[in-house]
Amino acid sequence: MNKKLKIVITVIVIITAIILFILFYLTRGLQEGQSIEVNNVDLSYLEDDGFYTGSFNFGRWSNEAKVTLEDKKIVDIEFTDDVAFSKDEVREEIIGKIISNQKVKVDVVSGATVTSKAYMKAVEDALDILH
Repeated sequence: MNKKLKIVITVIVIITAIILFILFYLTRGLQEGQSIEVNNVDLSYLEDDGFYTGSFNFGRWSNEAKVTLEDKKIVDIEFTDDVAFSKDEVREEIIGKIISNQKVKVDVVSGATVTSKAYMKAVEDALDILH
């Protein structure tokens, strides 16, 4: 076998290995993540206005939320540590749904089920003082 052919085969093997690793990383945890249950939080238990922080740890979907309450209402949500491969439109849609519905468990964004649930779980953790 000549030297050029060996180099080409080596490059193909390396590229294939990289692609397989990326596919494994991107799909690992998807099935488990889709079955994550999000619970609503009773905001009446929260006594003080201000900031509440929470997190959700689940591989590449781990994130941290800072939730602002005024008069026992969610008025702002900021993700201080975002999920890997985040999309602004998904994050903003979930934030908008939570604030407009005043509940943590809202409809997921189509095509971003696990990411949507990860955001909701961090907010749930921030506001669930009974956990």
